[in-house]
Amino acid sequence: MHSVLSTSGCAADITFVNGESLENFLDEEAGFIKQLHDWDRIIFGTSSTFLVRLPGPDGKLSATPPNAAGKVDWEFCQKEKYNCQEKYAIQSQKARDEENEKRFREQEEKLKKEMEETKRAYELQLKAQETEYQRVFDALNTSKKEEESKLEAEDMLEAENQQKMLQIQEAFKNKEMEFQAFMNVLQKEKEMFEKNKLLSKKIENYLFSYYSKIREADLIAKELNRNIEFAPFVKSINLLNTVNRRELSIENFVNVKVINKEDGWVNYWSLEQFDNRLALIKEAMEYFFSRNQIKYTKDNDPFWDPEEYFLYGQSFSMAKNVLYKFELSHKIGIVGYEGDIGHFNVSLIPIDDDMKPIDEEEVEEEVEDPEDLIKKNMSCHFRILIDKITFYDIEKLQNKEAYLQYELQEFPNWTEYKTPYFKITDNEVRLDYKQNIKIPTVTKDIIYFYMNENILFRFYVRGIEKVEVLGKKDPPIIQSSKRQSTAHVAQSVIRAQNFLSKAQTQKPAPKPKEAPREKEKRSGCALF
Repeated sequence: MHSVLSTSGCAADITFVNGESLENFLDEEAGFIKQLHDWDRIIFGTSSTFLVRLPGPDGKLSATPPNAAGKVDWEFCQKEKYNCQEKYAIQSQKARDEENEKRFREQEEKLKKEMEETKRAYELQLKAQETEYQRVFDALNTSKKEEESKLEAEDMLEAENQQKMLQIQEAFKNKEMEFQAFMNVLQKEKEMFEKNKLLSKKIENYLFSYYSKIREADLIAKELNRNIEFAPFVKSINLLNTVNRRELSIENFVNVKVINKEDGWVNYWSLEQFDNRLALIKEAMEYFFSRNQIKYTKDNDPFWDPEEYFLYGQSFSMAKNVLYKFELSHKIGIVGYEGDIGHFNVSLIPIDDDMKPIDEEEVEEEVEDPEDLIKKNMSCHFRILIDKITFYDIEKLQNKEAYLQYELQEFPNWTEYKTPYFKITDNEVRLDYKQNIKIPTVTKDIIYFYMNENILFRFYVRGIEKVEVLGKKDPPIIQSSKRQSTAHVAQSVIRAQNFLSKAQTQKPAPKPKEAPREKEKRSGCALF
């Protein structure tokens, strides 16, 4: 007996056979198709799991699965699917790493080859110059010129030779320095690659338990007819190199990307937020399968959020000056996911208890060391001024609404501030923002922060990533009692027959003999 599983392309991505996606079994003529065997496991969507039982040539069912250790149950099938997904993810990452390592090797070999060629050319130039010098020198000695004229000509020849030799040596030295500079850049790039690979590995290990959860949320959304997709999102490592040390926990690298194709925008959930929503999403699916209706409304929809602002860039400013009570103004760059995207001018101005600028000369003798602020029970208020923001390229930012957010240590706690919302219509945006930071009492924690950490400015933008608006689908309905059209089924049967006819032309591998069974079992698909 032969059995073939066939499905249309729209369902292949959510159908799994023995853990592998049906997308991996594409026949040019038949489409996504896979021949089934006894004890094969099938998963439709997230949790609908079936076990295939097919009798052998003798009409009997085998007692044990041929390639599965232990009990074949629902948990076994889910773990099998997850292991397959992890295997393909590891293979893909390994291929990318090998490609990068190959690129580094090729670049290094190319640079070394060019340097060897330059060195050979340099040695040939030196030899040619020495030969030419000796030729001219010998010609002078054989000439009939007076002795005085010969000596003068030899001096000129020697000086000219020295100058040419110096030029050749200088050119080679420049090439050596250029080569060394390229090698240093390449070495730093390799070191950064290894560092990022190690950090990526840590992130992958942390995400180990989340890949399956994110995939589950994505499949449930499909089953409930939602045009919403979920995917893991890792923040740019280059961007996060600018943050304070307390920001560098692995949790801050990872978000879940929520692609809302119903309304046309993208949001990012923290892992904690995602866990809470996933519990509600699974509850909604269970309610649907048990009641054949959707439980949630627009007000409590676990899939949906209003469009949020996206962290597009970050900057940091040193703030040691506030402890010494002198003004500091400087330009700080905004680092985005694609590099430097702009800058803004920030001023940190010390102020007194009446929130007025202080006279630096008056307090200069009072504060020689930040610890003096504690000893003398002095306040440490200051004002933040940001006059304007300059963007290098506003193609993606044109007409987008944005704001700057930052947090710093006041007394007694951390405080978060943000600028008013502004619209980006030109490369230069006037802010004229000011905020008084009140520190009536200075503590050791405050001194540590302003001496060792930075004020981190985050640049948020709304609508930076737009997606196609597909609208909202009608809620799904389980139609088990309605007769379905057989046209599509007939097409699938024809494709399966064609696939089998090709498969039967190949000589099958011999099957091991099975012990005779006293009692036959029913064949087909068993639902776990």
